[in-house]
This record gives sequence, C-alpha cells and structure tokens, in this order.
Amino acid sequence: MTMTMTQKLTQIAQRHTAFETLETRNSDQLDYGDIAVWQLEAALKDAYALGCQKAETNTMADLYDQAADLLTAMIADIEAAADAARNGEANLAVGTAMPCEEGVQRVLKLVQAAALFRPQV
Repeated sequence: MTMTMTQKLTQIAQRHTAFETLETRNSDQLDYGDIAVWQLEAALKDAYALGCQKAETNTMADLYDQAADLLTAMIADIEAAADAARNGEANLAVGTAMPCEEGVQRVLKLVQAAALFRPQV
C-alpha cells in the first residue's frame, strides 16, 4: 500500500515533533497547538514538494547530460570513420562505425529514461 503525501507528512511529524496528527481539533477558538500544526503542515508540504521537484529535475537533467556527453564523444569517432572511408580504409571505417551505432542506441535509451521523469500534465 502506498502512502499518500498527508500520511507521509503525518509520519514525519510524529517522528520528529510532539504532534500526533496534522489535523486540528476544529474547536471554536484557535489555540497555539492549532496554529503550530498549520505552520508545521505548511512547512512540511513545501519541503516535500521542493524535494520531489529537485529529485525529478536532477535525475532528468543528469540523464540528458549523459546523453549529450556521449554524443559529443561519438563525434570524434564518426569523423574518424569518415576520414578512414575517404582514405579507402574500409575495415577501419566499419570498425569505427560499429561502436557509434552502439553509442546511438545508448543515447536513445538515456533519452527514453529521462522522458519517464517528465512531469505528467
């Protein structure tokens, strides 16, 4: 069973504070406890949302960075294969092109994995 955000925040509050719940008593008069609960709940929600956003952004960005780095590294290999082909060195051209094909597949997988972290609209 997955926990909702409210359940997770309540669990954090129970572990680190004296609050048993993040719900107020809903009495006619506000007391210090009610106000403190609201402030704690707001702070936890902000921290939770920022943490989720940071984790998704960094993970997605890291995967795209890896793909970009791999493509940059492959440029030299592609140029070497083209030079070898121009010079009539077919074996060298094919041997250099094969790792590029594998690199392209890796780049595609990285981009597909990064797309999984894109926020759903």
